[in-house]
Amino acid sequence: MSARLVDARTGFPIWTQTFDRQAADLFQLEDELAGQIVTAMRGYLQTDLPLPVAGRPPSQSFDAYQLYLQARATGHGTPDSERQALAIVNEAIARDPDFAQALGYRAFIEAAIGSLGGESARALQSARQDVTRALALSPNLSEALVARGMIEAASGEWVAADESFRGAIASSPTDPFPRNLYVLNILKPVGRLQAARAQLEESYRLAPAYGFTLNELTLISSILGNDEEMARFARINQAVDERPLHWDQLFAIARANERAGRDQDAARYAAQALPEPLKHAGGTAAVDSLYAALANPARRPAALEELAHLVPMLKSPGIDGRTRAFFLSAMVLIGGTDAAYGFVNDLLSSSPGSYLVADWSYLWQPEMHPFRRDRRFQGLMQRLGFIDYWKRYGAPDECDIKNDARLECR
Repeated sequence: MSARLVDARTGFPIWTQTFDRQAADLFQLEDELAGQIVTAMRGYLQTDLPLPVAGRPPSQSFDAYQLYLQARATGHGTPDSERQALAIVNEAIARDPDFAQALGYRAFIEAAIGSLGGESARALQSARQDVTRALALSPNLSEALVARGMIEAASGEWVAADESFRGAIASSPTDPFPRNLYVLNILKPVGRLQAARAQLEESYRLAPAYGFTLNELTLISSILGNDEEMARFARINQAVDERPLHWDQLFAIARANERAGRDQDAARYAAQALPEPLKHAGGTAAVDSLYAALANPARRPAALEELAHLVPMLKSPGIDGRTRAFFLSAMVLIGGTDAAYGFVNDLLSSSPGSYLVADWSYLWQPEMHPFRRDRRFQGLMQRLGFIDYWKRYGAPDECDIKNDARLECR
């Protein structure tokens, strides 16, 4: 029998274990392994001091625990798989309402759904209830703290979210997962990219073959403008994961080609990264027009018009925040700063309950300098709630916070 845990947001494998027995009693197996570890540690330390053994099982219901493991093995980042995982973990909690780990995992799935818009208000409210219950049962449960941080970030409560993620990291200091979610949900959106990179480097040190970390190192290198390093991490990620390049890495490769003046290659990679509904709605043609306009400024008005036609589709709940951010930066690239601000306002107005309707980390890439220098940027940062965060934890890279709370970026 085998069990495999997969990161619900990224689809990357976290852990795989094969059991020799057809019907392994997981609780008994846990105790056996704990006993082996204790024996080995006593031999290493040459001491008779008592060492901790396995505590009580995570659930008093064997069925609930099996369902919980099944749910974790089912969810791998796609909407369908997460809905399936949610249905299975609901069954686990029905069998054991006090199963803290299952409550924490359900809160994580709900927070991930809620941060994307659409049914965000209902999903985030349900996630808050699960987090409260999970932490009442297990106050240092790392995944519940991560879920709470995601909920707070999606609601614009950035200072509280930062504290939740710091608590999750302190609870599981050798686990790269809470560090990576801290980067994804807090440090990158607020523009603290060097701090984000430091956290990812620590995650890489802890688990060099963890695909989630490699994916994020690829992306942050691109946002920082370091395309050589982006390509290096993408190659490592592909070698470790043995799968085609992840779609958001294709956007990063498109950006590297655009920076190098290889517009046709950039268009090819960007078009591959588009979700299918967007391709069918004219996304591929808009991408071709975008890169043609970079080569020929006379074509920029037509390209901006094609991008504007995509906005209704880009606002739909099925489109992820990174794809939206790609098209936001595309507008700026061809001189459409006004169109870009209109797009942002549309996104925020269409999903007033969630502040993560786009991946705001892409606001800090070099191509977005005209957008950041615009007088409207200050108002956008206030609307997103970033100013209070910066007062507490420091300004974004290459920017300063003045005494009157004005942000000045170099």
